[in-house]
Amino acid sequence: MDARQIAGVSAAVAALALVVALVVSIGVGAAPTPVAAQSAAATPLRTISVAGQGVVSGTPDMAQVQIGVVTTAKTADAALAQNSTQTKAMLDKLKALKIDARDLQTSGFSIYPTYDSSGTTITGYQVSNTVTVTIRDLTNAGTLLDEVVVAGANSIGGISFGIADTSALMNDARKAAVADAQARAATLATAAGLKVGDVISISESASYSPMPVMAAADMAMGREAVPIQPGQQQITVDIQMSFVLR
Repeated sequence: MDARQIAGVSAAVAALALVVALVVSIGVGAAPTPVAAQSAAATPLRTISVAGQGVVSGTPDMAQVQIGVVTTAKTADAALAQNSTQTKAMLDKLKALKIDARDLQTSGFSIYPTYDSSGTTITGYQVSNTVTVTIRDLTNAGTLLDEVVVAGANSIGGISFGIADTSALMNDARKAAVADAQARAATLATAAGLKVGDVISISESASYSPMPVMAAADMAMGREAVPIQPGQQQITVDIQMSFVLR
């Protein structure tokens, strides 16, 4: 092998050694040191979890009321016949007052004997037929109760008020709950010398607080319509929110 060949081989070996050195250098530079990796893993994510509440009120626009007929007679057949006649008249009046069939539902029916003061001798029979009525026009609710009594109803239970569509109120309550939670988180973070970062999670629960009103219907005729006061209904949204702390 002459001198030029020897020089060529030496140059090739030198070039290969340089490439290997560069690869090793790059690999060593890309890999974190064990100490740095442990330090990064040991740093915990700082978070804060708070509760928020939003409460809004709305005026009810519908009501449910238990309206019924109770009759007594010497025999069960007579009591039932009388009850059926009065109940039909009551239902006809409700339909004449524009109560839709879907808003009329029989919720109770019973026949049982009545006894004398000794509790051993049957003196007659009592029949009760109760209908749950959904009233969607509260402006005429008092007149409706008055007229069904005139038609034959003689038993009226409690009235429960509600709001047909609560979606807008729910959204308002949600916004108020989120604002409440954000304010609480900011206050706590500031007190700790930190700032609130991104939201990690949100969970929600909601409740309704209808205001039941007992209606005592006067059975006398020729009087003013039964006064009805729907009051207010509260919708409450409770949330839990978690944030990153910076």
